[in-house]
Amino acid sequence: MIEKKTKSIGGKNYEVYELGAKKGRQVLTRLLRHLGPAVGAMGDTKGDAEAKTLAGLGKLVESLTEADVDYFCDTFAAVTSVEMEGRMPLLSDVFDLHFKADYLNMFKWLAFCLQVNFGSFLAGLGGPEGLAALAAKGGASISESPKT
Repeated sequence: MIEKKTKSIGGKNYEVYELGAKKGRQVLTRLLRHLGPAVGAMGDTKGDAEAKTLAGLGKLVESLTEADVDYFCDTFAAVTSVEMEGRMPLLSDVFDLHFKADYLNMFKWLAFCLQVNFGSFLAGLGGPEGLAALAAKGGASISESPKT
């Protein structure tokens, strides 16, 4: 059964439904392509957790393209409802006006969508800290495909 989670972001309530397995694996594959280098940067960075996090975020931002952001936003807007004037339209139907000049809350919503869909997967891998520790130990990079 597909479940939903609700969260208030910027004073608006969002209902985010889980993706089905087929769409979820497509999104996860694209996400991991970006997380791999970010996690590697965290493992390669000396210093405290904040320095490692900033290095990872920098690498993540560096690798994201406009097409990637469009893909993630469009995919999750189709499975999100937002409370507006007593109704709950699909975010995909009101996206352009809803997030106009509100990019911080757009990225908070996107982070919530990733948490709803992949939070247990990432937690099972030890979260960002666990992935960074794996990268620091020279573990397999999730950004590289096996060569055949």
